[in-house]
Amino acid sequence: MEEPQPCCRATEIHTTNPPGPEDAVTITIRGGVYYQDSMVKLGRRDQYLTIKNYEEEEVSLSGGVPLDIAWQKEGGVHTGVFTGSCSGAYYGEHRLLPARSPNIEEWGPNRNIAVGPYHTVHDL
Repeated sequence: MEEPQPCCRATEIHTTNPPGPEDAVTITIRGGVYYQDSMVKLGRRDQYLTIKNYEEEEVSLSGGVPLDIAWQKEGGVHTGVFTGSCSGAYYGEHRLLPARSPNIEEWGPNRNIAVGPYHTVHDL
């Protein structure tokens, strides 16, 4: 697997004058997924900044972390072990869900797991 790289590095420039159209800058990014380890913060001073993809290449800036998991595949089921915590996990463009019982009969990509059916406890 290729080591993820930041899409770009910028040097902060401080000026006393507000930016104008003559200060317009375009950043062109080649296709790929770029994993960022910090937030990309834009403000009023960036109003003449254009960020675009190169030609028709698809670009994604991600705050996610790529995982190196040894996936096991059995039929249409992929199983992997991740030790840590996260708010969501994806395999390609498909949102993963934790194992649950009972199974959801009609499952599709990116569906919320907090839907029925649920187990019901009786006679406590």
